[in-house]
Amino acid sequence: MDEPQISVLEVIRKLGIVPIYGWEARFDHEYKIKCRPFTVPRASQMSDILGMSFRYAFRFYIKKRFIQHRSPFIDAVSHVPWRPIYGVPIGGIGSGSIGRGYCGEFCRSSLIPGMYCYDVQPVDQFIVTVRKSDVTVYHQVLSPLTKPPSNAKRLKKWKWGFDPENGHYVGLYPRSWTVYEIPELQLVLVCQQISPVIPHDYQETCLPVAIFYWKVISWNNEDLRVTITFSWHGPNPRKRSKSSDVSKSENGNISNENTANTHVSTSENASPVYSQRSTAFSAGDNVLGCLLERTIGGELPCCFGIAAKSMDKVEVSRCPGFCFHDKALHGTLHDSRHNPEVSGNGHSDLITYLSYTKAPSASQFWNNLQYGQIPPDFHSIGYTVPLDSEAKKSPKLAIAVSATTNVPRCSIANNLNPSQSELEFAITWHSPIVKFRTGDVVYTRRYVRWFPVDGIPGAKLLLKHAIDNWRQWVQKIEDWQNPILNNQSLPNWYKSALFNELYYLSDGGTVWLDPIQVDCFKSDLLNCIPLDLVRSYKNGVDLDPYKLTGRKIKTPTTVTEDMKVDSWDHRARLSREIGLFGYLEGHEYRMYNTYDVHHDASWALIKLWPKIQLALNYDCADLAIAEDSTSVYYIYNGKKLSRSSECAVVHDFGDPEDEPWRCTNAYIMFPTDKWKDLNSKFILQVWRDWRITQDHQYLLYMLPIVLRILRKSLVAWDSDDDGLIENSGFPDQTYDVWTAKGLTFVSRCECLV
Repeated sequence: MDEPQISVLEVIRKLGIVPIYGWEARFDHEYKIKCRPFTVPRASQMSDILGMSFRYAFRFYIKKRFIQHRSPFIDAVSHVPWRPIYGVPIGGIGSGSIGRGYCGEFCRSSLIPGMYCYDVQPVDQFIVTVRKSDVTVYHQVLSPLTKPPSNAKRLKKWKWGFDPENGHYVGLYPRSWTVYEIPELQLVLVCQQISPVIPHDYQETCLPVAIFYWKVISWNNEDLRVTITFSWHGPNPRKRSKSSDVSKSENGNISNENTANTHVSTSENASPVYSQRSTAFSAGDNVLGCLLERTIGGELPCCFGIAAKSMDKVEVSRCPGFCFHDKALHGTLHDSRHNPEVSGNGHSDLITYLSYTKAPSASQFWNNLQYGQIPPDFHSIGYTVPLDSEAKKSPKLAIAVSATTNVPRCSIANNLNPSQSELEFAITWHSPIVKFRTGDVVYTRRYVRWFPVDGIPGAKLLLKHAIDNWRQWVQKIEDWQNPILNNQSLPNWYKSALFNELYYLSDGGTVWLDPIQVDCFKSDLLNCIPLDLVRSYKNGVDLDPYKLTGRKIKTPTTVTEDMKVDSWDHRARLSREIGLFGYLEGHEYRMYNTYDVHHDASWALIKLWPKIQLALNYDCADLAIAEDSTSVYYIYNGKKLSRSSECAVVHDFGDPEDEPWRCTNAYIMFPTDKWKDLNSKFILQVWRDWRITQDHQYLLYMLPIVLRILRKSLVAWDSDDDGLIENSGFPDQTYDVWTAKGLTFVSRCECLV
């Protein structure tokens, strides 16, 4: 380049390829501040928490971990290690997400509802191969790791160690840009990562897909042939210990008698004869890719898919499987299996499934790439790993897709006039049917409303949809963000933080679900709202004991009842449209929709996806008026009390290790129906949501509930009849062990009356 004093990143920005705003880091960035979890309380705090700590350890933790074999909702013993590696995650909202580090690694994932895998999968990589005059001059994994992890020795022949000084990252959720400089070839690669997170769009936003749009930029005075290869196996979360009742409900086994009433194919639940199955596919005339069916963590069936777009100047080839596990070649040869599949163009192809022992090794795959591209493109071949494999550790299959483009020489020696080519990749993880730990309720993810449940057809359509529509996503994202990014009165750090802090909507263990089967439910409940369907057959639950809503009114006889029925119908329509939405308080505070935290986070929802916020608050209102007399042990005082009391806003919607929405208030450190702030925050949210949306039916539904909560709060907590509530001298608000006496700060809410 003629102007070495200008950094490559600045040149790329002048070309309009990378934005000015966002969080930036170079691959060799090191954090100066070291963080560690809080473990040892102050001496002054010991007397207050000693008894509670003893009860937590011996009455709760040991029982939960070693008898029930489940993870506690807060694990004070095993902390999640601090790793400052994370960037913008991929995927929409509520269908599981896969994290990415700022060095390009695929890392933290949450595909099993509410549960995380923090391991980096070494085979999930982008690889670049550059050829001049049919000679390979550069062949490199685009990762700064100097060698593969110890659990991936089969990858040791791959060339690792991309120079971290030549890697740059810019994150601006829901997009990011990773820049790879190859100075010896005067070549720059820019990977734009795009997820379909679009305000006020409730269909695209829930899709489990992402796009990787590559720009190949050359200042070289010779023609280059550049190949980008995307290899994939996917996350490998550890198997959870099976508790004795993991597949049972409180009343027995889940009934299958009503499965015919759902739109879900029962073939998805049939026991497979393989643990992994891979194949190539085509969708339409220009989408070519590979699929890998696996069971994640021993419990969640998932079909991973990767694809690239074939264009006039882009050739796509596929590897339907290679083995990268140490024991990969020690299995027993199994008979080939034949299975008819329907390709995206409507023609029937005969897929021949071979044993994984017939698949190339990771080393063979690497050598093939180095000397050309994936040879040959076996579009009708797939591989399987049988359930009865003799390997001590299950062999692991990976798939790969390569896209190759010719980049013409740069004839003008000018930084701002390089030669450019582009490549498009897509990824999906299709796990349509999910359960929480108890298995009482079967759910489909929201996106299944528009895509097939079956693994291979669903994944193919998701990939094609992503490649066909991603440019529209980008336009809508820019229309949303540009008014703020172009506002000169706002500081740059604020613009970056405002969007990047939304990452938690994807990476917060978020679920967006439709319940389709509940133990022993009756067919006449199929038309009820999702929340009632989940809770209808739970023992000890009364959904509306004081008839504050119109759910139990069959024929209204008064004006008040008529208004209740109208507002109930409005609530029911919205709830059926949106389904059930939940996100965790934190990765280590594993509770859905913790209301005191949601009180602050809900601004993002009411501004960007108001229907989600209204539906969530509707559910909170119904959970508040319901009674659940199930006996629960509370750690603070060592007493057994009811799970939730009438007209007390729930602390949370439940723990994924139990059954959320069905078993609320997973936070059993304190009886939170005594907390002073939850009711007040609920009332404030109702008022705010109405002011922003002007949804009068929403307000009419909420008013009877709000009034009853207000009156009950004043009766219970206004000790001096001054119309303001007081703290009671024990931890009775959201700040856990803090105690206060006298007038409480949440009394400001009473001013609304």
